[in-house]
Amino acid sequence: ALGRIRGAPVVIHDETSPFRRRSSRIARALVTVLSAASTVVAADRVVAVADVHGTIDGLTGILRAAELIDDSNAWIGGEATLVQTGDLLDRGVHLQEIMDLLMRLQAEAPESGGKVIALLGNHEAMNLLGIRRDVNRDAYTAFVDERTETRRTEAFEAFKRYWRRRGREIGHDVAVTGEAREQWFAMHPPGYFEYVEAFSPKGKYGAWLRGLPVAAVVDGTLFVHGGFGPMLEGLTVEEVNGRAAAELRTFDDYHDYMVDSGLALPWFSAPEMAAAVAKEIEALQSATGRYGAFDDRRLARLERARGFLHWSKWFITNPEGPLWFRGAAKWDESERGDEMAALLDDLGVDRMVVGHTVRSSSRIGSRFGGRVYLIDTGMLESVYGGTASALEISDGTVTAIYPDERQILVDGPGLRSTQERDEAAQIPVGTQ
Repeated sequence: ALGRIRGAPVVIHDETSPFRRRSSRIARALVTVLSAASTVVAADRVVAVADVHGTIDGLTGILRAAELIDDSNAWIGGEATLVQTGDLLDRGVHLQEIMDLLMRLQAEAPESGGKVIALLGNHEAMNLLGIRRDVNRDAYTAFVDERTETRRTEAFEAFKRYWRRRGREIGHDVAVTGEAREQWFAMHPPGYFEYVEAFSPKGKYGAWLRGLPVAAVVDGTLFVHGGFGPMLEGLTVEEVNGRAAAELRTFDDYHDYMVDSGLALPWFSAPEMAAAVAKEIEALQSATGRYGAFDDRRLARLERARGFLHWSKWFITNPEGPLWFRGAAKWDESERGDEMAALLDDLGVDRMVVGHTVRSSSRIGSRFGGRVYLIDTGMLESVYGGTASALEISDGTVTAIYPDERQILVDGPGLRSTQERDEAAQIPVGTQ
């Protein structure tokens, strides 16, 4: 059955769905439902950390500064809640260590009454959709094993068979030259196919990431990677999480169907899959009047695959969706402050905390009268030149935590910033 998300079709699974059922998919759907239901929680102390981008030292350093882990990276945060707002992946190299750490802390924290909530960022979504353009080539090395070269050779042979067959189907004479072979191997370095498998629905990291929400409300604060903008108006956090999860399941089903039917190869990205469908449509149009060249099997294959052309309009890919929205950082406060306030009021939250947009100052900042906090301070120093940071919310006090200092941003439960307090006391700002 087809549901609609702001005009974009998304496959919502029911008994009449044309896609094949898998028990693992059903289990994953149940995990997603349970995860979404648990993303509105209460906590006395909340610590949020934004974009990690593959720097394990940055992440562990700031978690120690926030007194959530010890020197052996074990949980010591007691009943605190840690929220990681997405973008663990890409650009840096220590991806496995980061995900392994968070997965372990998710299991450890509840033993002392704590909780670890990891959210999807746009870079997690990209990787789950096979978009690996920002993966650091050195990150693939960690996935190499004894069968790596065999897999690469097998994959290249599969690529040649696919390319030649597709050439015949579309009506082009395709040759795979020696130069093309070199380019292909350069584009698929050692560890590439193991990485693809690890992020697949059955892979260790792919299964974990597919169970994560895109947003969570903790003690009156909304945490999300990009932000809630007009596109999400009128939707609850649970609805947004549910629809994002449905989109990932839809992608997996399209992917499996297109691979099984010969339209795609297992490592194809969403753009490559859409291009394959577009080429099939073009071939059909060129065959008008001579349908013998486009047999019933190909017509049926195309009919079932063409819905994937809408993938770029989904919540998890749309520039105005929760993983990509930059209005929290870019909107003019004087012109759109009331609009932002209305969005947050409709959700029933006091404030929103987002990452995604790197702060040029490398410091946590607030906007819209203290109702929006921007916490991406460019933790991956080699790329962004920033520093690690965390935002702590405890008993109404909001504190920015850095590796070597703490800065109180809001002092007390009245949501009154330290700047407003100093102005009221006629103390020059910055003299503390």
